[in-house]
Amino acid sequence: GIYGGHRKHNSKYEKAKALVKKKMMRSLLLNFPHLEPYVECVEVGTPITMADYTMRVETLGLRHTPQRMVDMELRPDCKLPGLYFTGQDVAFAGWAGAMTGAMVTAQRLLGYTLFDFMQKKTLMR
Repeated sequence: GIYGGHRKHNSKYEKAKALVKKKMMRSLLLNFPHLEPYVECVEVGTPITMADYTMRVETLGLRHTPQRMVDMELRPDCKLPGLYFTGQDVAFAGWAGAMTGAMVTAQRLLGYTLFDFMQKKTLMR
């Protein structure tokens, strides 16, 4: 592949991206039909797309290394009072990690503790 620019991928990959794009747009317009006239362009990116342009798949946030997965310092709190982190760098990589990180941060802001979690008292209940 050619890094630093777009490269042509095989048709299976392009079909998969097209399907993701179609489903995402269908979901968006099902929930927010009034936005349709404002959609001018839709692009879908994947980790492969990121690698094409940046030579790495993780372009935002921390690198996805084994050390990161066991780093107990990854949490919403920081040394600056009132500033909290959220997203994938609080939990784990990807959109599921970003959602989990958001839940962890929200629960921290609302004062939930580990004891609450063990008793299944969370935002979800």
